[in-house]
Amino acid sequence: MSSGYLFRKFRELRGLTQKALGKKVNLDDVRIRQYELDIRSPKDDVLNNISSALNVKPEYFKDPSYPYDFEEVIRLLFKLEDSIPIGIRKVDINGTPVHSLVFLGHNILKIDKTLEAWTQMQFKFMDEEISWEEYEDWKANWPDSLREDYEFNPEGSKNTSYEEYMAQVQKLDDMQAAKESLAERKFRVAKNKVENEEDK
Repeated sequence: MSSGYLFRKFRELRGLTQKALGKKVNLDDVRIRQYELDIRSPKDDVLNNISSALNVKPEYFKDPSYPYDFEEVIRLLFKLEDSIPIGIRKVDINGTPVHSLVFLGHNILKIDKTLEAWTQMQFKFMDEEISWEEYEDWKANWPDSLREDYEFNPEGSKNTSYEEYMAQVQKLDDMQAAKESLAERKFRVAKNKVENEEDK
């Protein structure tokens, strides 16, 4: 989803014309129109000004960088609802109630067919009938990979097993946890510094 679409969406939700928004951020309506049509992209300082004027976090307008972190995934799901109706239902997973997404609308049969095929590929990967490379190839080449005559080209493939893949995922999880822990420590240090200065 383009940032231009989101600019227009929230401008209209806030009841602002392009001219009124431009006035708030010291730009003319022509520049606002160019942003909304994705003819131009605002620099970070301008984006921050527009975000502030629309009362929207700047991150919501930005394209997330892959691999996505937790907050980026959630924002993607929020924005996905602009493209397809999504329901949230409570389901039982091994005795634990959790919330899950349900796709709705007239395209549900097409989506369901793809999700069924995706589920089959996941099980094949977990049962080590196919490698991680073949699994990723299937996703990257969808919808062509749905064809019965589609073939995976194994040239150069490392044939990573599900067990090896999960070990890599765990390593990334550990790195992310360490990164978040470091960020929390930096925040506490900065907070304590501010509090100490206020006490003086």
